[in-house]
Amino acid sequence: MPSHLYSIIVGILLSDGWLEKENLNANTRFRFKQVLARSDYIIYSFLLLAHYCSSVPKIVKGERADTVTYGLQFSTRRYQCFNELYTLFYKNKNKVIPTNIYDLLTPVALANWIMGDGAKRE
Repeated sequence: MPSHLYSIIVGILLSDGWLEKENLNANTRFRFKQVLARSDYIIYSFLLLAHYCSSVPKIVKGERADTVTYGLQFSTRRYQCFNELYTLFYKNKNKVIPTNIYDLLTPVALANWIMGDGAKRE
């Protein structure tokens, strides 16, 4: 995987992205979801990672604290290149901050972390 795409995924994993692995021998897929108001960032991310995906982003419904929300989500196919990230970011199927985060946190990763989790405050 090219280093700039790797950094983008690292940044998104630090925010609202996640990885899925069916079992120890399976390959991993990357998923990312944001509320519809943030659809511009989802589409931007999708366009960068589209060659790993088999379909366009989809509108998904969610519920949190008795409030219905709608978001945009995309998923990649399952690839071996995502297995390393799964090993770094997951312990016993729980998402963790990797011990080598300092090495992973490039300017591109930091920018994507902020875009995925950042909020405008006035």
